[in-house]
Amino acid sequence: KDFSHYIELQGRVDAENVSFITPRGGPGQVRAIYVKQGDYVKKGQLLLRLDDAVIQQNVVAARQGLESIKTQLSYAKNIYQRQKNLWDQSIGTEVQLLTAKNNVATLENQLQASQENVKTIQEQSNLSRVYSDVSGVADMVTVKLGETFGAAGAGVIKIVNNSQLKVVSNILENYLGSVKKGSPVIVQMPDVNKTINVAVSFVGA
Repeated sequence: KDFSHYIELQGRVDAENVSFITPRGGPGQVRAIYVKQGDYVKKGQLLLRLDDAVIQQNVVAARQGLESIKTQLSYAKNIYQRQKNLWDQSIGTEVQLLTAKNNVATLENQLQASQENVKTIQEQSNLSRVYSDVSGVADMVTVKLGETFGAAGAGVIKIVNNSQLKVVSNILENYLGSVKKGSPVIVQMPDVNKTINVAVSFVGA
């Protein structure tokens, strides 16, 4: 019968889906940590909270500015309505009416711009919260309170989704011509007393 020649290689099991968490808004000082190594986390789960004191002050200031414009707009609308009532009674000038109307339009534009500004600053505030972009196990959590997260050389959070696994191995050069995509492989894992028959799915260039 046909003789099957196998070569024995050492390999490692890797996850297909590995995510190194990074802050969306750039590096920041860690104020709270909600995950520890070995925890199972879900996609979208809050992992860290970064310092956002300055941004929160900006949010308060922007909201106060928004309320001020709303008050001015309400007053301007009242003045315009009064001018319009007088104009309808042939009292006052057209210039006064147009000025009051323009004041209302200007403040309405300012209000819209201020509302967008509040939304933008609020979104910046949300960037201080770091969420997981995948479901899996927190394989590595080396972040500490007070340090800067997201900077080079700082602590990391590594999330591993082990629902899809792969076995990776390096092949000696003299066997490269013999091993191709589809070649049969016997994966033996003595630590868990398991043997799996699979085929090569990818060969590096």
